[in-house]
Amino acid sequence: ERPHRRPRTMVRLVVRRLPLSATEEEARAKVSELGLEKTKVQYFVAAKRTKRRGVVPGRLYLATQAEDVLGKLLSAFPVAEKAPFDKVFRDPSRKDKRQNTWKKSPAFLEDFKAFQANGGAVPTTSENDQPKTSALVDFINQRGSLFGASQAESSRKKKKKKQQQQQQQQQQ
Repeated sequence: ERPHRRPRTMVRLVVRRLPLSATEEEARAKVSELGLEKTKVQYFVAAKRTKRRGVVPGRLYLATQAEDVLGKLLSAFPVAEKAPFDKVFRDPSRKDKRQNTWKKSPAFLEDFKAFQANGGAVPTTSENDQPKTSALVDFINQRGSLFGASQAESSRKKKKKKQQQQQQQQQQ
């Protein structure tokens, strides 16, 4: 049997209808003035003016573990409510194992030592370092496109057929 999941302890709240002049710093300062413990400001969406809808008010999203926070928020902000989508976004708990591994790569270290030995100059390529092409690419470069011949041939056939039709019409 699968063990039961832990109940979510974090609740996501949203403060709506923030004015056009409100900034993120002001909103964060107002939240910190309320002295809310275990409450974290997740992100702030600034109000904006649009041509179509006029002024779109701003929003502030909070994550909290306390249950009495909503009442305190309503005393400081015009509209505060539980967010309809209650997922709380968290920082990734696991570090990326591949981060900075390129610095330890033997190929990188070898190239870096060669770079330093040249005094920081980029090594030049020699004639032997020219990219190699396959036989098919060489053939296409010599003969032209593989499809060009068939297209030219089909266009010649169309022109010939058109000329024959014109000749038949002139004879009639």
